[in-house]
Amino acid sequence: KSRRNVKVPLAVRDTIDTITNARSKEGHSLLKALKDFEWKDQYHSRYERGEFSHWLELFNYFDEWFEKYVTGADFKLLKPKEGTSSPSFDVEVCLEILRVSRTIFENCTSKHAYGSLEHLANLLAAPQAEVVFATLTTLVALSRRSLFQSTARWHHGNTELSSRLFSLAQGWGGNKSYSSMHSCIARKGDKQGGQENYDYDLHFEFFREEEYKGKSKGHQVIHLPYQDLQEGTNHQVFEKLREEHGVPQ
Repeated sequence: KSRRNVKVPLAVRDTIDTITNARSKEGHSLLKALKDFEWKDQYHSRYERGEFSHWLELFNYFDEWFEKYVTGADFKLLKPKEGTSSPSFDVEVCLEILRVSRTIFENCTSKHAYGSLEHLANLLAAPQAEVVFATLTTLVALSRRSLFQSTARWHHGNTELSSRLFSLAQGWGGNKSYSSMHSCIARKGDKQGGQENYDYDLHFEFFREEEYKGKSKGHQVIHLPYQDLQEGTNHQVFEKLREEHGVPQ
């Protein structure tokens, strides 16, 4: 994934060295090095006009981290049972890696050369909602045109990633037309006593290829009012719905 004969600006080299040298210590040291990364300080940009190839060594290091802590984690949408979650997966470090990646994508050309979509696909199945959200926003940054490009250019696809994104998007619908994920999960209501009075429904459609507990196969619809979504945590509600309706994992 590296490119030879690429002259890396001094400021970029210093940043890459700071982060990658923290690998031996990892933990707090790596987290601090990632949190210290900002493209701009209070007055000006810390780096020259961005070129993705300048940052390849850093992304190669991120790949190593993902392969070590994510690829073998066997993420599922279900919350891990007690004693089965991987303690080595550091959520904070993962979120910072995604934030740093987004920042570079937003400020660099040639980001279509990014070749680690399989790791982002794996993260979409992480049990932590904040990791899934950060992954989706990273994909948005990757797909948008950068500050120095007049057009957006989407790079080569990844079958697993495309499948998961399609599965996330296709089943959602709004409260009335059932036409968009946004209208389905949008919060509405007035502030009462200084607090938001949230009121939203869940409407999800999916296709089941086989019969499940006496229920027919084919097109399925889950529609629940706001009140029924308050019976437990998000993961508990999800597990209950998956079990009742046979939602494919």
